[in-house]
Amino acid sequence: MQTTSDMQYLELVGEIYDAALKPEKWPEILQKLGQFMQSSKAVLFTNLHLPSQGGFYFTWGIPQAVTQQYVDHYQPHDVWTQVGIQKEIFYEGKVTLGTELVPHQQFLESKIWRELLVQADMARLCTGVVFGIDNQYAMPVGVSLFRGVNDPSFDEQDRQKLQRLLRHFSRALGVMFQLRDADLQIAASRTALDGLRSGVILLNANSEILLANQAAQRILQSQDGLTTSEKNTLTTNCAETQSAIEQILQTCLQHDLMEVPHFSQSIAINRTSGKAAYKLFFSRLPEHHDFVAVPSTHHAMLFITDTEQPLKLSVELLKTTYGLTDAEVKLAQQCLVNDSMPALTTALNLSENTIKTQLASIYQKCGIHHRAELMKVLMALATD
Repeated sequence: MQTTSDMQYLELVGEIYDAALKPEKWPEILQKLGQFMQSSKAVLFTNLHLPSQGGFYFTWGIPQAVTQQYVDHYQPHDVWTQVGIQKEIFYEGKVTLGTELVPHQQFLESKIWRELLVQADMARLCTGVVFGIDNQYAMPVGVSLFRGVNDPSFDEQDRQKLQRLLRHFSRALGVMFQLRDADLQIAASRTALDGLRSGVILLNANSEILLANQAAQRILQSQDGLTTSEKNTLTTNCAETQSAIEQILQTCLQHDLMEVPHFSQSIAINRTSGKAAYKLFFSRLPEHHDFVAVPSTHHAMLFITDTEQPLKLSVELLKTTYGLTDAEVKLAQQCLVNDSMPALTTALNLSENTIKTQLASIYQKCGIHHRAELMKVLMALATD
């Protein structure tokens, strides 16, 4: 007779293989893996390669702000990974407990715990190697599970449970790397957007919606002043506002990105419920980006903010994670509420050249190249 644990295991194995052709399922699978392993958080990721280097991060239960900071700044301070490299644990099928790498108390004194992982209570680790550093066909990939500081430590039984699953992760990801490598990267990027609390929509040259993150889907489904047409385009109840959206999209798609480091004009969307208006910001995307497989010069990204619940940036995170100066922090804060260079110069009482210089510095420090990426970073670091 099969136990509940055995049934969970078999169901999980089946879904792992489903993800070979549907990489967007990985966050859901990680949730079930976490439940199977009695963990509160999980990640499937390229251990030694950042997304900017072709790597990927699929997460469950980990705040997007924590993932963003780890990718952008804290990976070099990851004591678990550093010791793992020293001890040469990155070979396929190996499962290691966090305490085998770093004693628990020593970990709690580390920079990455004190400054980052404490935010998500990621204090205990069980990690497995799906692909090792000597794999000729795929970059190193690991799957890690986390428990809180007051939770029980992972033990030998946990190691064996994850070890049984690693061969299935390996086969599923092997198929994906061979057949759908581009889709894997795209799915990882789209998953990151789902972690944002603000709405994000990707539009093509015909203004059709190619992608809407979960927050945007909720907004559109509520039909509170903004929804979709039969042609899968954005539509409002106001003809004047509808015309303005179409004009801005045309302008946004035609602009030379190098000449427009700021947004096109934003639009306020009055809501039928009487709540505070939504505010829409538009940005053109470069020809090559992480959200579609086929390059195109005609993609725009739309951000929806709820003016009734405006986003607030954590000044400390911007300073400690990215090394932004006070002036650059002020500019970043203004970028969430002002959509044009004239608006920014007025709000900050600075010249256009000064703002362009500061924007270039922010881009360099954040490791990004355009305004749409900046908005993703800012939204990920926003606080309630």
